[in-house]
Amino acid sequence: VRKHNFPAYLLSYPIHVWNIDNMVNKVGLIYFGLDTNLMGRIHTECVHHFITNLGKNDIFLGKNWLKYHNPFIW
Repeated sequence: VRKHNFPAYLLSYPIHVWNIDNMVNKVGLIYFGLDTNLMGRIHTECVHHFITNLGKNDIFLGKNWLKYHNPFIW
């Protein structure tokens, strides 16, 4: 978000970060969000992102999104 100067907004209420093993993440609460258009080969959709520290990763797409879209990942 900082690297590309994306316009983040304050969430109405903070959200806990949960790991895949159902443990609360040590990063703490999420306070900010970001809306972007995510473009695929067939369509474009508005995606609501929650902003947190992901370590080495830039983005994490949730299980629900991946299950619905079933993308081919290179």
